[in-house]
Amino acid sequence: MQFEPYSGEPDIERLFSAFKRRKVDRVPNFEVLIEDMHVEKMLGRYAGNTLAIGGDPAKGIEEAKGSRPMHPEDYIEVCKVIGQDALIVEALWTPFKKRAKDGTLTIVADRSIKSRRDYEELVTPPDDNDIEERMQYVREYRRAIDRSGTKIGFCVLVSAFFQTLYEFMIGMETSMTMVYEERDFIEELFETSSAYWTKFVKRAVEEGVDFIWPADDVAFKTGLFLPPDIMKEMWLPHLERIIEPALSAGKPVMFHSDGKIDEIVPWLIDAGVQCIHPMDPYGIDYREYKKKFGNRICLAGNIDIEFPLAHGTPEEVEQEVKRHMEALKPGGGYVACSSHSIVNYIPHENYITMINAIHRYGSYAEGKWTFSSEAVEKEAEKTVKAFPAAKEEKKRQPAREAAGVEAPGHRAGVAEGILQQIYDQIYTGDHEKIADTVKKALEQKHSAIQIIDNAMTPAIKAVGDQFSTGELFLPDLLLAADAMQQAMNILTPLIEKSGGLAKKGKVVIGTIRGDLHDIGKNMVKALLKGNGFEVIDLGIDNEPQSFIDAIKENNPDVVGYSGLLSTTLAGIPEQIAALKKAGLREKVITIVGGAPVTQDFAERNGVDLYGKDANEAVHVIEKALEKNH
Repeated sequence: MQFEPYSGEPDIERLFSAFKRRKVDRVPNFEVLIEDMHVEKMLGRYAGNTLAIGGDPAKGIEEAKGSRPMHPEDYIEVCKVIGQDALIVEALWTPFKKRAKDGTLTIVADRSIKSRRDYEELVTPPDDNDIEERMQYVREYRRAIDRSGTKIGFCVLVSAFFQTLYEFMIGMETSMTMVYEERDFIEELFETSSAYWTKFVKRAVEEGVDFIWPADDVAFKTGLFLPPDIMKEMWLPHLERIIEPALSAGKPVMFHSDGKIDEIVPWLIDAGVQCIHPMDPYGIDYREYKKKFGNRICLAGNIDIEFPLAHGTPEEVEQEVKRHMEALKPGGGYVACSSHSIVNYIPHENYITMINAIHRYGSYAEGKWTFSSEAVEKEAEKTVKAFPAAKEEKKRQPAREAAGVEAPGHRAGVAEGILQQIYDQIYTGDHEKIADTVKKALEQKHSAIQIIDNAMTPAIKAVGDQFSTGELFLPDLLLAADAMQQAMNILTPLIEKSGGLAKKGKVVIGTIRGDLHDIGKNMVKALLKGNGFEVIDLGIDNEPQSFIDAIKENNPDVVGYSGLLSTTLAGIPEQIAALKKAGLREKVITIVGGAPVTQDFAERNGVDLYGKDANEAVHVIEKALEKNH
């Protein structure tokens, strides 16, 4: 199998026309990252991945350390093979630094900054030297393209200013709760980042970059991390500031975020963004987006790397591309690419099939140009991969009193008085007061079991339910879990002494090998513990043997595998195979979760259970254990 000839040489104007929803000869293909094994097969020699040689900046600051971009001559050759119209120079992460013991400055990537004091004592903000370190490559790419005689363009991938904080500098849980409790500090960090990136973008424009691609993951597959009003107040103005130098110079702007971003798309359109990527298939129905936004902004991505690209047949890949073209090609404004990147575990023949199908079905020569919502609806009816239509989300202000919202009123099944107060404090995440209130309840002769069953458990269940429906957000869930833990610190010794509380079951949980993201795992852990389960947390980046050892040592009922990155999910079959080899598969119930995970993925890979979010994970585990018993 080989890449087939395509019509029309690579040309940046084709991509720009798609951004502006103008007529083009064919749908552009434009991939954020093609990993090294695919590149090597295309070029017949090793050249790194399309973002770097010797690292993978898309996976994080640590992976980017010491790497340089792919040599532009190699990248141009890749684009000629597949018909791609533009190259990418990566500069994703805000380079906050701290001084090591030997005096050298290193990028903060260990989530060690947990307070303003940590920041002031340890961190050096980014400066012009950091800009110049990347700008040398912007100049290199400009010169190489100009010498090449091609019409290929290039962009810079920039400014993950929120993600830098929660992913590498502070950590997800602390960052999110700080938004509610130390908002001024987070806003100061946003200000530092946006000032840096504004200067960076201005310099890049001066050095001849063709367009700007800001990226910042701000959502789960079920919705935004933060309440929309806070996003609009805190986050949006900084993005607008960062892209302003590009817009003022007439340079187009793309934007990337994984997850379900329905609520921010209109803001992005108003801000001047011309294209959104990647239409995360785990949270977005591309047909709905075409109907809702297709006449206002260009749409890019959505071809699922997990299935069919990684685990489907070439025929299934071709059909998936064809379905996307039938829905998204009419009226222009579509850029075809994967939902994440072309990772090494995608079979090369599937990648070849995707590119050939894009060129085969993406031509406008014989197709109808005019956008038709009826055509999209017809496609939605016949497609075999139907996602539920986007529903109207309920809106609710943050639960914390500090955010200006009062605690909820009395809930059914919760006793009045001190137990109602405990319920409210768990629900609102009042972790500072909950310990004193629990002590008062004990003084009033309420037993530990009564406090848990009649106040704490109903509260954490309510938080989980309303997080699932979009009424509460990530900080609400994390603060409620913290309050729950503060209360349990007091009650657990009393329960153990009396032997009065039976655990619902024992769960071993961990993040799979190659994945350093633990927010989903921690959310599930918090809700499991709040709902009466014993949890053994293996942490992040676990080899199959780590799970095997934990199962042998702890004899759990359930083993939970967590993965946030599409690029790490290939490890799930290996985990299940290791269970079978160790003779443990029939002794435990398995569950998998994470942003790119679906019910189909779980079933295809022999996993027993799947939960679309932390709350559902708890419910399906409860049901499975009830059935087994």
